[in-house]
Amino acid sequence: GQIYILGRGVKRGSDDFRRTLELDPTRDDTRGRLTRALLDLGAYGEAVPHLEHLMKSQPDDAEVPVRLARCFNMLDRKREAQQLLRSVLDRHPDHGFALRALGQFALTDGNPAEAEVHLRKGAAARPPDDQAHWLLYEAVRPQGKPGAAAPLKDAEVVRDRSERIGELQSRRLAEQPLEPALHVEMALLLLQTGKDDIAITWLQSALSLDAKFRPAHRLLADLYSRKNQPDLAAAHRKLAED
Repeated sequence: GQIYILGRGVKRGSDDFRRTLELDPTRDDTRGRLTRALLDLGAYGEAVPHLEHLMKSQPDDAEVPVRLARCFNMLDRKREAQQLLRSVLDRHPDHGFALRALGQFALTDGNPAEAEVHLRKGAAARPPDDQAHWLLYEAVRPQGKPGAAAPLKDAEVVRDRSERIGELQSRRLAEQPLEPALHVEMALLLLQTGKDDIAITWLQSALSLDAKFRPAHRLLADLYSRKNQPDLAAAHRKLAED
């Protein structure tokens, strides 16, 4: 199912996820993947009971109520959708996906000024979200404000970065798995999206291929300096300059 999803075969992937849950209903990781596939397919009614199950089994996962709110909104249960998003933002005021959804709902209801407030916060959240930037452009444009095209340019930057990450994952790293420069490029892209811990793993992977690969040491030196870990930063800076 995951392979089909990566290859954009969402329908076939969702069929495999359903079959997996028939065999083992306790697999909430598969249930979560199924709900994401169902939203992509527009099968909002089918997704609702799965998401309500996950709300109980994974109460700390803030993305689950956001996905459920999207379903409720499409099923004309708008008040419940708003309540879910507000509850998420009460606990996580900077939750990017919740802010994007709230802004999108306001935009759909013909309130671009209200949408702009939520979408500006969502666009500034991490990880960067190109959809939030696109929607922000749609909210600002009808208001005739100066600089309306800026969110559009930001959206293109985020989109290009996401596409490059996808290309590295699906093709380039499969073709050249032992090329440390590709591992460092992946780490750099992940750092730009705020995924520091995963980026460190990719940098360590690059150094496992070439222990003297200076770009990896330079990035780790900058990263550990930013994380206020001077000893690690100094060690990698010395190796980068050696």
